[in-house]
Amino acid sequence: MLLAAAFPNFNLFWLVWLAPGLMLWTTRGVMAKSGSAQWQHAESALFRAVENGVPLVRCANNGLTCWMDAQGRLHDVYFAGSKNIYQEGYKIVEVPLGANRGRTIYNRYGDWFGWGCGGGGETKIR
Repeated sequence: MLLAAAFPNFNLFWLVWLAPGLMLWTTRGVMAKSGSAQWQHAESALFRAVENGVPLVRCANNGLTCWMDAQGRLHDVYFAGSKNIYQEGYKIVEVPLGANRGRTIYNRYGDWFGWGCGGGGETKIR
């Protein structure tokens, strides 16, 4: 689900109906094996954590494995003693689950705000 960050409504379904309080993404980062792509996808995921107000754990089989809090901060990005995200190993981290701020505007209304702004702009142009 490397590109799941690009589809916020999928994440909204997951949070509201399947697993409220935490987002967990596993990814095969093969198509983004080097360069800035791993970081770009992680930054996209960061927006999903903030707009839904919950922590997000991103687990990659070859790349950036970390977790993000509901305020948009990255945690446990690198392995101990290294600055290389392409390293074999595993991480054991503690992710606070009880710190949910309640439902966000996006949790309540989904994409209606964005569609409303687009529709309002459309009628204004005409």
